[in-house]
Amino acid sequence: MASPDSELPAELIEAVVLEFWYSENSSKDRITFMKSCPLINNLWKEVFARISSRDIYVPTVAYLVYLSTIIRTNSSLIYCSDLPHCVRTITCHVDLTETTNDAAMEPYSVLASLPNHSGFRRCFPNIDKMNFEVNYRIRGGWHESILCHQQLIRTRISITLNQATTQLSVLPVDWHVTAENPEVDNVRGVVADVHWDIFLREATLAVAPGTLCCIRKDPFKETVLNSTYVGGLLHFRGQALLVERMGDVRRINYYFRKAAPKPSGERRFLFSHSVKLIICTKVCGTSSVKFLRMPREWSSLLDPSTRAGRLSWARHLDNESSELLSRQSLPVPGLWKLIDELFEDAKGVAIPPGSVYSCWKTMRLLDNESSVSLSRQSLLVPRQLERALYDVVIRAVLFTYITLVLCRKFVFLQVLSPV
Repeated sequence: MASPDSELPAELIEAVVLEFWYSENSSKDRITFMKSCPLINNLWKEVFARISSRDIYVPTVAYLVYLSTIIRTNSSLIYCSDLPHCVRTITCHVDLTETTNDAAMEPYSVLASLPNHSGFRRCFPNIDKMNFEVNYRIRGGWHESILCHQQLIRTRISITLNQATTQLSVLPVDWHVTAENPEVDNVRGVVADVHWDIFLREATLAVAPGTLCCIRKDPFKETVLNSTYVGGLLHFRGQALLVERMGDVRRINYYFRKAAPKPSGERRFLFSHSVKLIICTKVCGTSSVKFLRMPREWSSLLDPSTRAGRLSWARHLDNESSELLSRQSLPVPGLWKLIDELFEDAKGVAIPPGSVYSCWKTMRLLDNESSVSLSRQSLLVPRQLERALYDVVIRAVLFTYITLVLCRKFVFLQVLSPV
Protein backbone atom coordinates (compact mmCIF):
# COMPACT_ATOMS: atom_id res chain seq x y z
CA MET A 1 0.00 0.00 0.00
CA ALA A 2 1.28 3.46 -0.86
CA SER A 3 2.56 5.64 1.94
CA PRO A 4 0.76 8.90 2.80
CA ASP A 5 3.62 10.90 1.26
CA SER A 6 3.10 9.25 -2.13
CA GLU A 7 -0.65 9.85 -2.28
CA LEU A 8 -2.01 12.23 -4.89
CA PRO A 9 -3.49 15.55 -3.77
CA ALA A 10 -7.22 15.53 -3.12
CA GLU A 11 -7.77 18.17 -5.82
CA LEU A 12 -6.08 16.00 -8.46
CA ILE A 13 -8.05 12.92 -7.42
CA GLU A 14 -11.28 14.89 -7.65
CA ALA A 15 -10.34 16.14 -11.11
CA VAL A 16 -9.65 12.56 -12.28
CA VAL A 17 -12.95 11.22 -10.92
CA LEU A 18 -14.92 14.15 -12.32
CA GLU A 19 -13.34 13.75 -15.75
CA PHE A 20 -14.20 10.08 -15.97
CA TRP A 21 -17.63 10.28 -14.31
CA TYR A 22 -19.02 12.85 -16.73
CA SER A 23 -17.31 11.45 -19.83
CA GLU A 24 -19.11 9.33 -22.42
CA ASN A 25 -17.97 5.86 -21.38
CA SER A 26 -19.35 2.44 -22.15
CA SER A 27 -21.15 0.55 -19.41
CA LYS A 28 -18.29 -1.96 -19.22
CA ASP A 29 -15.72 0.77 -18.51
CA ARG A 30 -18.04 2.50 -16.04
CA ILE A 31 -18.66 -0.72 -14.12
CA THR A 32 -14.90 -1.37 -13.92
CA PHE A 33 -14.33 2.14 -12.60
CA MET A 34 -17.14 1.82 -10.03
CA LYS A 35 -15.63 -1.43 -8.76
CA SER A 36 -12.00 -0.34 -8.57
CA CYS A 37 -12.08 3.34 -7.59
CA PRO A 38 -13.34 2.89 -3.99
CA LEU A 39 -10.77 0.13 -3.41
CA ILE A 40 -7.68 2.31 -3.97
CA ASN A 41 -7.76 4.01 -0.58
CA ASN A 42 -10.09 5.99 1.68
CA LEU A 43 -9.45 9.29 -0.08
CA TRP A 44 -10.41 7.89 -3.47
CA LYS A 45 -13.48 6.28 -1.89
CA GLU A 46 -14.62 9.55 -0.29
CA VAL A 47 -14.18 11.53 -3.50
CA PHE A 48 -15.95 8.85 -5.54
CA ALA A 49 -18.84 8.66 -3.07
CA ARG A 50 -19.34 12.42 -3.07
CA ILE A 51 -19.41 12.73 -6.86
CA SER A 52 -21.30 9.55 -7.72
CA SER A 53 -23.98 10.16 -5.09
CA ARG A 54 -24.83 13.55 -6.58
CA ASP A 55 -25.26 12.33 -10.17
CA ILE A 56 -26.07 8.62 -10.31
CA TYR A 57 -25.31 6.60 -13.45
CA VAL A 58 -27.20 3.33 -13.88
CA PRO A 59 -25.21 0.64 -15.75
CA THR A 60 -27.53 -2.32 -15.02
CA VAL A 61 -30.99 -3.05 -13.65
CA ALA A 62 -29.36 -4.98 -10.80
CA TYR A 63 -27.63 -1.79 -9.74
CA LEU A 64 -31.03 -0.11 -9.30
CA VAL A 65 -32.13 -2.90 -6.97
CA TYR A 66 -28.80 -2.74 -5.13
CA LEU A 67 -29.15 1.03 -4.74
CA SER A 68 -32.62 0.74 -3.22
CA THR A 69 -31.40 -2.02 -0.89
CA ILE A 70 -28.45 -0.09 0.58
CA ILE A 71 -30.68 2.95 1.08
CA ARG A 72 -33.37 0.94 2.83
CA THR A 73 -30.96 -1.01 5.05
CA ASN A 74 -28.31 1.72 5.40
CA SER A 75 -25.67 -0.95 4.75
CA SER A 76 -23.43 0.70 2.16
CA LEU A 77 -19.67 0.55 2.70
CA ILE A 78 -19.17 3.52 0.36
CA TYR A 79 -22.08 5.93 0.65
CA CYS A 80 -23.20 7.79 3.74
CA SER A 81 -26.66 7.50 5.28
CA ASP A 82 -27.60 10.85 3.70
CA LEU A 83 -27.45 9.40 0.17
CA PRO A 84 -31.18 9.96 -0.63
CA HIS A 85 -30.83 13.70 0.02
CA CYS A 86 -27.64 14.02 -2.07
CA VAL A 87 -29.03 12.74 -5.37
CA ARG A 88 -29.75 15.42 -7.98
CA THR A 89 -29.86 13.45 -11.24
CA ILE A 90 -30.17 9.85 -12.39
CA THR A 91 -28.67 9.11 -15.81
CA CYS A 92 -28.78 6.06 -18.03
CA HIS A 93 -26.08 6.35 -20.71
CA VAL A 94 -25.98 3.87 -23.60
CA ASP A 95 -22.82 3.86 -25.73
CA LEU A 96 -23.26 2.18 -29.12
CA THR A 97 -20.36 3.88 -30.89
CA GLU A 98 -18.12 0.79 -30.94
CA THR A 99 -20.70 -1.98 -30.58
CA THR A 100 -24.38 -2.67 -31.08
CA ASN A 101 -24.90 -3.95 -27.55
CA ASP A 102 -24.47 -2.23 -24.19
CA ALA A 103 -25.42 -3.39 -20.70
CA ALA A 104 -27.19 -0.08 -20.03
CA MET A 105 -29.75 -0.80 -22.74
CA GLU A 106 -31.84 -2.86 -20.30
CA PRO A 107 -32.12 -0.24 -17.51
CA TYR A 108 -32.69 2.38 -20.23
CA SER A 109 -35.70 0.42 -21.48
CA VAL A 110 -37.01 -0.24 -17.96
CA LEU A 111 -36.75 3.37 -16.78
CA ALA A 112 -38.16 4.68 -20.05
CA SER A 113 -41.19 2.42 -19.65
CA LEU A 114 -42.06 3.54 -16.12
CA PRO A 115 -45.62 4.96 -16.14
CA ASN A 116 -44.71 7.23 -13.22
CA HIS A 117 -41.70 8.19 -11.10
CA SER A 118 -43.33 8.41 -7.68
CA GLY A 119 -40.87 5.95 -6.15
CA PHE A 120 -37.85 8.05 -7.17
CA ARG A 121 -39.42 11.30 -5.98
CA ARG A 122 -40.31 9.69 -2.67
CA CYS A 123 -36.86 8.19 -2.13
CA PHE A 124 -34.86 11.18 -3.43
CA PRO A 125 -36.58 14.37 -2.24
CA ASN A 126 -34.02 16.66 -3.92
CA ILE A 127 -33.87 14.96 -7.32
CA ASP A 128 -34.08 17.31 -10.30
CA LYS A 129 -33.97 15.23 -13.47
CA MET A 130 -33.81 11.76 -14.94
CA ASN A 131 -31.68 11.64 -18.09
CA PHE A 132 -31.60 9.15 -20.97
CA GLU A 133 -28.58 9.31 -23.28
CA VAL A 134 -27.68 7.28 -26.38
CA ASN A 135 -24.57 7.70 -28.56
CA TYR A 136 -24.38 5.79 -31.84
CA ARG A 137 -22.88 6.01 -35.32
CA ILE A 138 -24.50 6.03 -38.74
CA ARG A 139 -23.97 2.60 -40.29
CA GLY A 140 -25.09 2.77 -43.90
CA GLY A 141 -28.59 3.30 -45.21
CA TRP A 142 -30.25 6.25 -46.91
CA HIS A 143 -28.98 8.59 -44.14
CA GLU A 144 -25.69 8.81 -46.06
CA SER A 145 -27.39 11.37 -48.29
CA ILE A 146 -27.09 13.86 -45.40
CA LEU A 147 -24.70 12.06 -43.02
CA CYS A 148 -21.56 10.15 -43.87
CA HIS A 149 -20.84 6.62 -42.69
CA GLN A 150 -19.69 6.39 -39.04
CA GLN A 151 -20.77 9.93 -38.21
CA LEU A 152 -21.60 10.32 -34.51
CA ILE A 153 -25.14 10.99 -33.28
CA ARG A 154 -25.88 11.96 -29.68
CA THR A 155 -29.37 11.92 -28.17
CA ARG A 156 -30.47 13.09 -24.74
CA ILE A 157 -33.93 13.05 -23.13
CA SER A 158 -34.44 14.71 -19.73
CA ILE A 159 -37.53 14.37 -17.52
CA THR A 160 -37.85 17.18 -14.98
CA LEU A 161 -38.97 15.46 -11.77
CA ASN A 162 -38.77 18.40 -9.38
CA GLN A 163 -41.82 20.07 -10.94
CA ALA A 164 -44.23 17.36 -9.81
CA THR A 165 -47.03 18.80 -7.67
CA THR A 166 -48.98 15.61 -6.96
CA GLN A 167 -48.27 11.90 -6.78
CA LEU A 168 -49.17 11.58 -10.47
CA SER A 169 -48.20 14.71 -12.38
CA VAL A 170 -47.65 16.12 -15.85
CA LEU A 171 -43.88 16.50 -16.23
CA PRO A 172 -41.94 18.56 -18.79
CA VAL A 173 -39.58 16.61 -21.03
CA ASP A 174 -36.67 18.18 -22.94
CA TRP A 175 -34.95 16.32 -25.76
CA HIS A 176 -31.82 17.08 -27.76
CA VAL A 177 -30.34 15.37 -30.82
CA THR A 178 -26.89 16.33 -32.10
CA ALA A 179 -25.42 15.33 -35.46
CA GLU A 180 -21.64 15.66 -35.60
CA ASN A 181 -19.94 17.27 -38.59
CA PRO A 182 -22.63 17.05 -41.28
CA GLU A 183 -21.75 18.40 -44.71
CA VAL A 184 -22.33 22.14 -44.82
CA ASP A 185 -24.41 21.77 -47.99
CA ASN A 186 -26.72 19.35 -46.17
CA VAL A 187 -27.44 21.57 -43.18
CA ARG A 188 -30.13 23.63 -44.90
CA GLY A 189 -32.20 23.34 -48.03
CA VAL A 190 -35.56 22.06 -49.20
CA VAL A 191 -34.32 18.53 -49.88
CA ALA A 192 -32.10 18.44 -46.78
CA ASP A 193 -34.97 19.53 -44.53
CA VAL A 194 -37.10 16.62 -45.75
CA HIS A 195 -34.28 14.18 -45.02
CA TRP A 196 -33.67 15.67 -41.56
CA ASP A 197 -37.40 15.35 -40.82
CA ILE A 198 -37.29 11.63 -41.63
CA PHE A 199 -34.03 11.25 -39.70
CA LEU A 200 -35.55 12.76 -36.53
CA ARG A 201 -38.63 10.60 -36.88
CA GLU A 202 -36.53 7.42 -36.99
CA ALA A 203 -34.09 8.60 -34.30
CA THR A 204 -36.83 9.42 -31.77
CA LEU A 205 -38.59 6.17 -32.58
CA ALA A 206 -35.42 4.26 -31.61
CA VAL A 207 -34.39 6.16 -28.47
CA ALA A 208 -37.83 6.97 -27.02
CA PRO A 209 -39.59 3.72 -26.06
CA GLY A 210 -42.40 3.40 -23.53
CA THR A 211 -43.61 6.64 -21.98
CA LEU A 212 -40.83 8.62 -23.70
CA CYS A 213 -42.83 8.33 -26.91
CA CYS A 214 -44.39 11.66 -25.91
CA ILE A 215 -41.48 13.41 -27.68
CA ARG A 216 -42.43 11.93 -31.05
CA LYS A 217 -44.34 14.14 -33.40
CA ASP A 218 -45.00 13.97 -37.08
CA PRO A 219 -43.70 15.90 -38.87
CA PHE A 220 -40.60 17.50 -37.29
CA LYS A 221 -40.68 20.36 -39.77
CA GLU A 222 -40.74 23.08 -37.12
CA THR A 223 -37.91 21.40 -35.19
CA VAL A 224 -35.77 21.25 -38.32
CA LEU A 225 -36.40 24.93 -39.07
CA ASN A 226 -35.38 25.89 -35.51
CA SER A 227 -32.20 23.78 -35.53
CA THR A 228 -28.83 25.42 -34.92
CA TYR A 229 -25.45 24.74 -36.51
CA VAL A 230 -22.51 25.66 -34.25
CA GLY A 231 -18.92 24.45 -34.34
CA GLY A 232 -19.59 21.64 -36.79
CA LEU A 233 -22.52 20.31 -34.73
CA LEU A 234 -26.15 20.42 -35.86
CA HIS A 235 -28.50 20.65 -32.87
CA PHE A 236 -32.19 19.70 -32.80
CA ARG A 237 -34.17 20.51 -29.67
CA GLY A 238 -37.73 20.01 -28.57
CA GLN A 239 -40.06 19.84 -25.59
CA ALA A 240 -42.98 17.63 -24.65
CA LEU A 241 -45.19 16.71 -21.70
CA LEU A 242 -45.23 13.32 -19.98
CA VAL A 243 -48.53 12.43 -18.31
CA GLU A 244 -47.90 10.01 -15.44
CA ARG A 245 -50.33 7.20 -14.71
CA MET A 246 -50.66 4.37 -12.21
CA GLY A 247 -48.46 1.30 -12.51
CA ASP A 248 -44.93 -0.03 -12.23
CA VAL A 249 -42.27 -1.91 -14.23
CA ARG A 250 -40.11 -4.63 -12.68
CA ARG A 251 -41.22 -3.30 -9.24
CA ILE A 252 -38.74 -0.41 -9.51
CA ASN A 253 -41.10 2.19 -8.04
CA TYR A 254 -42.01 -0.25 -5.27
CA TYR A 255 -38.36 -0.83 -4.31
CA PHE A 256 -37.62 2.88 -4.01
CA ARG A 257 -40.85 3.64 -2.16
CA LYS A 258 -39.90 1.03 0.42
CA ALA A 259 -36.37 2.48 0.60
CA ALA A 260 -37.59 6.05 1.11
CA PRO A 261 -36.67 7.66 4.45
CA LYS A 262 -39.51 7.23 6.92
CA PRO A 263 -41.04 10.38 8.42
CA SER A 264 -40.12 11.06 12.03
CA GLY A 265 -42.60 11.52 14.86
CA GLU A 266 -45.82 9.62 15.22
CA ARG A 267 -46.57 6.48 13.28
CA ARG A 268 -47.87 7.11 9.81
CA PHE A 269 -51.59 6.76 9.22
CA LEU A 270 -51.50 8.15 5.69
CA PHE A 271 -49.46 6.37 3.03
CA SER A 272 -48.21 9.14 0.69
CA HIS A 273 -51.12 11.08 -0.85
CA SER A 274 -53.11 8.00 -1.75
CA VAL A 275 -54.17 5.95 1.26
CA LYS A 276 -55.77 2.56 0.99
CA LEU A 277 -58.19 1.38 3.61
CA ILE A 278 -58.50 -2.35 4.10
CA ILE A 279 -61.72 -3.59 5.62
CA CYS A 280 -61.82 -7.30 6.31
CA THR A 281 -65.13 -8.91 7.13
CA LYS A 282 -65.54 -12.29 8.78
CA VAL A 283 -68.80 -13.88 7.69
CA CYS A 284 -69.84 -17.52 8.04
CA GLY A 285 -66.24 -18.67 8.46
CA THR A 286 -64.90 -16.98 5.29
CA SER A 287 -63.05 -13.72 4.78
CA SER A 288 -63.57 -11.14 2.07
CA VAL A 289 -61.43 -8.09 1.44
CA LYS A 290 -62.60 -4.71 0.16
CA PHE A 291 -60.37 -1.80 -0.83
CA LEU A 292 -61.50 1.78 -0.34
CA ARG A 293 -59.33 4.61 -1.66
CA MET A 294 -59.20 7.80 0.34
CA PRO A 295 -59.58 10.89 -1.90
CA ARG A 296 -56.24 12.65 -2.34
CA GLU A 297 -57.74 16.05 -1.62
CA TRP A 298 -58.53 14.84 1.92
CA SER A 299 -54.87 14.24 2.72
CA SER A 300 -54.26 17.81 3.88
CA LEU A 301 -57.33 17.65 6.14
CA LEU A 302 -56.38 14.33 7.70
CA ASP A 303 -52.94 15.23 9.03
CA PRO A 304 -51.95 12.35 11.38
CA SER A 305 -49.74 14.65 13.43
CA THR A 306 -52.76 16.47 14.85
CA ARG A 307 -55.54 15.32 17.15
CA ALA A 308 -58.21 16.60 14.77
CA GLY A 309 -56.62 14.71 11.89
CA ARG A 310 -56.58 11.41 13.80
CA LEU A 311 -60.19 11.82 14.88
CA SER A 312 -61.22 12.61 11.29
CA TRP A 313 -59.38 9.51 10.13
CA ALA A 314 -61.16 7.40 12.75
CA ARG A 315 -64.58 8.78 11.81
CA HIS A 316 -63.87 8.10 8.14
CA LEU A 317 -62.94 4.51 9.01
CA ASP A 318 -66.16 3.97 10.96
CA ASN A 319 -68.32 5.58 8.27
CA GLU A 320 -66.83 3.46 5.51
CA SER A 321 -67.22 0.31 7.60
CA SER A 322 -70.87 1.04 8.37
CA GLU A 323 -71.60 1.83 4.73
CA LEU A 324 -70.00 -1.43 3.61
CA LEU A 325 -72.01 -3.41 6.15
CA SER A 326 -75.32 -1.79 5.25
CA ARG A 327 -74.69 -2.29 1.53
CA GLN A 328 -73.91 -5.98 1.92
CA SER A 329 -76.25 -6.69 4.87
CA LEU A 330 -73.45 -8.20 6.93
CA PRO A 331 -73.74 -8.72 10.71
CA VAL A 332 -71.85 -6.17 12.81
CA PRO A 333 -70.39 -8.71 15.32
CA GLY A 334 -68.56 -10.43 12.48
CA LEU A 335 -66.56 -7.31 11.50
CA TRP A 336 -62.86 -7.02 12.18
CA LYS A 337 -60.78 -4.23 10.69
CA LEU A 338 -57.18 -3.79 9.74
CA ILE A 339 -55.28 -0.70 8.68
CA ASP A 340 -52.22 -1.70 6.72
CA GLU A 341 -49.93 -0.58 3.92
CA LEU A 342 -50.30 -2.25 0.55
CA PHE A 343 -47.35 -3.76 -1.22
CA GLU A 344 -48.33 -2.34 -4.61
CA ASP A 345 -49.53 1.12 -5.56
CA ALA A 346 -52.33 -0.28 -7.70
CA LYS A 347 -56.07 0.10 -7.96
CA GLY A 348 -58.43 -2.58 -6.63
CA VAL A 349 -56.10 -5.52 -6.18
CA ALA A 350 -57.99 -8.78 -5.71
CA ILE A 351 -56.78 -10.82 -2.75
CA PRO A 352 -58.03 -14.38 -2.27
CA PRO A 353 -59.88 -15.15 1.00
CA GLY A 354 -57.61 -15.92 3.92
CA SER A 355 -54.41 -14.67 2.28
CA VAL A 356 -51.80 -12.82 4.33
CA TYR A 357 -50.65 -9.61 2.66
CA SER A 358 -47.95 -8.68 5.15
CA CYS A 359 -47.01 -9.26 8.77
CA TRP A 360 -49.75 -8.77 11.31
CA LYS A 361 -50.18 -5.21 12.51
CA THR A 362 -52.62 -3.75 14.97
CA MET A 363 -52.91 -0.01 15.07
CA ARG A 364 -54.07 2.14 17.95
CA LEU A 365 -55.01 5.79 17.67
CA LEU A 366 -52.33 7.75 19.47
CA ASP A 367 -54.63 10.29 21.11
CA ASN A 368 -55.75 9.33 24.61
CA GLU A 369 -58.92 11.41 24.29
CA SER A 370 -60.06 9.57 21.18
CA SER A 371 -63.18 7.50 21.69
CA VAL A 372 -62.24 5.09 18.92
CA SER A 373 -59.91 2.21 19.76
CA LEU A 374 -58.52 -0.29 17.28
CA SER A 375 -56.66 -2.39 19.81
CA ARG A 376 -56.05 -6.05 19.36
CA GLN A 377 -58.91 -6.98 21.69
CA SER A 378 -61.51 -4.95 19.79
CA LEU A 379 -60.57 -6.50 16.46
CA LEU A 380 -61.83 -9.95 17.50
CA VAL A 381 -59.20 -11.85 15.52
CA PRO A 382 -59.93 -15.58 15.15
CA ARG A 383 -57.35 -17.74 16.93
CA GLN A 384 -56.72 -19.94 13.92
CA LEU A 385 -55.92 -16.98 11.67
CA GLU A 386 -53.75 -15.40 14.37
CA ARG A 387 -51.61 -18.54 14.66
CA ALA A 388 -51.25 -18.68 10.87
CA LEU A 389 -50.14 -15.06 10.80
CA TYR A 390 -47.51 -15.63 13.48
CA ASP A 391 -46.20 -18.66 11.58
CA VAL A 392 -45.87 -16.68 8.35
CA VAL A 393 -44.02 -13.85 10.10
CA ILE A 394 -41.53 -16.22 11.76
CA ARG A 395 -40.81 -18.01 8.48
CA ALA A 396 -40.33 -14.70 6.64
CA VAL A 397 -37.91 -13.37 9.28
CA LEU A 398 -35.80 -16.55 9.29
CA PHE A 399 -35.66 -16.67 5.49
CA THR A 400 -34.62 -13.01 5.27
CA TYR A 401 -31.90 -13.43 7.91
CA ILE A 402 -30.37 -16.49 6.24
CA THR A 403 -30.44 -14.79 2.83
CA LEU A 404 -28.69 -11.68 4.15
CA VAL A 405 -25.97 -13.72 5.87
CA LEU A 406 -25.21 -15.69 2.71
CA CYS A 407 -25.26 -12.75 0.30
CA ARG A 408 -23.70 -9.92 2.32
CA LYS A 409 -20.08 -10.63 1.25
CA PHE A 410 -20.78 -10.79 -2.47
CA VAL A 411 -23.65 -8.41 -3.17
CA PHE A 412 -21.61 -5.29 -4.01
CA LEU A 413 -19.37 -6.86 -6.65
CA GLN A 414 -22.07 -9.04 -8.19
CA VAL A 415 -24.70 -6.38 -8.75
CA LEU A 416 -22.32 -4.31 -10.86
CA SER A 417 -21.67 -7.14 -13.30
CA PRO A 418 -23.46 -6.71 -16.67
CA VAL A 419 -26.80 -8.49 -16.77
